[in-house]
Amino acid sequence: MRVLRTSWLLGNGRMVLLACAIVFSTGCSDRIQLPPKDVFERFQHVAPHRPAEKMGTATVTLPQPGPYRIRPGDVLEITLASFLSTVSIEQAIPQTQTTSIACRVQPPGHIVLPVVGQVHVAGLTIPEVESAISNAYYPTYTKTYPAVLVRLAEARKERVSILGVVARPGVYELRADQMSLVQLLAEAGGIVQPGASCIRILRPGQEGQTTITVPMRGPTVPFSDVPLREADQVIAERLVVPLFTVIGLVNRPGNFEYPPDANYTLIQAIAFAGGLDLRLDPRYAVIYRLDHDGSIIHAVFQLSDPKRPQATTTSINVPIRPGDIIAIEHTPRTRSREFLDRIFNVHIGAYLPLIR
Repeated sequence: MRVLRTSWLLGNGRMVLLACAIVFSTGCSDRIQLPPKDVFERFQHVAPHRPAEKMGTATVTLPQPGPYRIRPGDVLEITLASFLSTVSIEQAIPQTQTTSIACRVQPPGHIVLPVVGQVHVAGLTIPEVESAISNAYYPTYTKTYPAVLVRLAEARKERVSILGVVARPGVYELRADQMSLVQLLAEAGGIVQPGASCIRILRPGQEGQTTITVPMRGPTVPFSDVPLREADQVIAERLVVPLFTVIGLVNRPGNFEYPPDANYTLIQAIAFAGGLDLRLDPRYAVIYRLDHDGSIIHAVFQLSDPKRPQATTTSINVPIRPGDIIAIEHTPRTRSREFLDRIFNVHIGAYLPLIR
C-alpha cells in the first residue's frame, strides 16, 4: 500500500509539473486583439442584402369612406305611393296608400320603375336614389315631388378566395364596398403565427394571370391595403423565421429563432445558448456577419474586464442581427484552463480510492 501511494504521488507530481510547463509555455493571457474603431463602425452598419418586394402593377384605388353607393347587381326595395305604380288612370287609388317594389340594378346601372321606365342609380347614395326617383315622376306625372323611401335589400357580393397562414382559409363573398385585402383578412380571422412574409394576389385576366405582391409591415400586418376584384386568389405566404447561431464555449450551442419584432443583444444571444462555460471563463466573443456583397466580416467583443473578471463590459449590449454567428472561441488562457481541468479531474479521480 505504501508503494502504491508513493507511486501515486510521483505520478501526479509529474503531471502537475507537465501541466505547469504547458501553462507556462502557452501563457495565461487570452492574446486577443480588439478591432480598431473604423472596423467596428463598418461592422455595425453592415446588413445582409434582401430583395425588396414590389407592389406589382396594381392600381391602388380603394373605396372611399362614406355612405354606400349603389352598384349593378344590388337589389333595392322602393316604397312609393300606390298610384304611381299603376298605368291606368281609371282605377281610383288613395294617395296615402303605399306600395313596395323590389328592383335589381341592371348592368348598365339603371332600374326600371312603373310608368317612368328606366332611372339611372349606379354610383348614387340611398338619399340620391330617392331624389332621382322623385324627379323622374315630377312634374310629368305628379304636381309635387312624391315621397319615396329606398332601402338596400341586398348588396351585390363578389367571390374571392384566400389561402396560406390565415385562421380560416376558404372562399368568401364580400360586398362590393368591402372588396379590399384588409377586409378579406378580417373575414378570414387574420394572419396566424408565425406570420406572413408577404401576401400575393393572383388576378386572372384576358391576357393571363397577374401577380401582385404586397410586402408586410409586420408579421401580421400588410404594408398597405389593396382593392380586390372578383375571382382574385389571395395567398398569405408563411414567414420563415430567421435564425442566429451560438457556438463555442457555451452550455447549449445551436441555432435559435430571431422573430421579426425582436431586438436581441449579445448577452441575450448567449443566454439562449445556456450561458458561458464558467469552468473555462471565456472573456471574448466573435460575431460573424454576412455583408450585402456576400462577404463575411467579423468583430471581436470583450465580455468582461481581465482586471475585474466579475465585471461585464458594455459590449454585452451590442445588438445582433438575423443570420449572425456568435462564436465564443478558445484562447490560450481557456485552453490552459481546459487542459488543467481535464488532467486533475482524470488523475485525481483515478487515484482517489488509494487515498482512502
